[in-house]
Amino acid sequence: MKKILLIMLMVMTPAVSYAATTCTQSIGAEQAMQMTANGEVAYDVARWVKFECIGDGDPNTAMDTNSYNHIKGWKLKSVSAYPTAGGDAPDVADVFILMGSQDLLGSSDAGTTSDGNGTNLIHATLRKTTDPIFNNAVAVQHPRITGNLTLKVTNQTTVSADYTVELNFEQ
Repeated sequence: MKKILLIMLMVMTPAVSYAATTCTQSIGAEQAMQMTANGEVAYDVARWVKFECIGDGDPNTAMDTNSYNHIKGWKLKSVSAYPTAGGDAPDVADVFILMGSQDLLGSSDAGTTSDGNGTNLIHATLRKTTDPIFNNAVAVQHPRITGNLTLKVTNQTTVSADYTVELNFEQ
């Protein structure tokens, strides 16, 4: 009788599936020769870090060491988000770029409230780009990267969503 009750309980209990979001990072640079003010030749004019994310839920992905070393001391110029080609469209969602306890996109409480430039940055069909906000003002001088960054996304619930968040940096 206990076996029958156990089997009935297992059959009647709905299956619950929890999907997680995983983000893969890639780094790169646009190489172009330019002359600096003191006559030296410089080759890096822009660098980027991309997070390609798949899944539902709200990733809170810390930048890996290679990515951090690639942009340490550089300035965050812009952040873009777009659906990844060939994947399932994401929901409209909010993006936070955290350096310590500060959201470089300007949320008032470091990544809990969507009231900065990252609000609705992820879109189901469009590429959207925004500037950082630094010290509660549009960044005239873009924030210099002095610590590890964390990508945080909220309100994205499509189970197999595939989207990319791209951080662009300048010296």
